[in-house]
Amino acid sequence: KRPNPHHRMIFPSQEGDYFVTIRDIVYLKADDNCTNFYLKNGKRIFVGKNIGKYDQLLQPFNFFRVHKGYMVNLHYVERYIKGEGGTLILTNNIEVPVSKRRKPFLRDVLKQVHMR
Repeated sequence: KRPNPHHRMIFPSQEGDYFVTIRDIVYLKADDNCTNFYLKNGKRIFVGKNIGKYDQLLQPFNFFRVHKGYMVNLHYVERYIKGEGGTLILTNNIEVPVSKRRKPFLRDVLKQVHMR
């Protein structure tokens, strides 16, 4: 059974708890042992947990770890630029590096997601 991307998650931060609809998360970026969540509305939420904590949790919602420091919502991928690992261009014009090791898996996953 596919999870519902309309579900909301709670993200604890120093200022308080944020309640975020999963489909509104564009990408995650590691910051040492913490994670920045970048949302569709341009907001950024800083959470005191490492990006690895969210890897398994968000995979069923079409998120993919493209690099040790980045995880993207595949629905926001606009373009893939070839290179050693490559670069993803997201719909908000953010460029995200792709590791050479994850490149073959990413291309397969992108085909599956965008064929639906």
